[in-house]
Amino acid sequence: MMKLWTFLLAVALTGAPLTADDQPVSRNYSNQLTPLKDPPPLLADHPEFVEPVRELRRFEAPILVNEP
Repeated sequence: MMKLWTFLLAVALTGAPLTADDQPVSRNYSNQLTPLKDPPPLLADHPEFVEPVRELRRFEAPILVNEP
């Protein structure tokens, strides 16, 4: 039964987004990472609660979800 629910969920989530005209929307994704020079620490907003992540190499990727 769990496999059936997983399959149905996968089918529902893989549908193409539709516009107002019910035409499928096509979008190209550029799988490219860009190195960031001198990035600020991650999670540095509240250092009293969380130790900021100080990673030496960080990268920027293209946006995945572009919704209003």
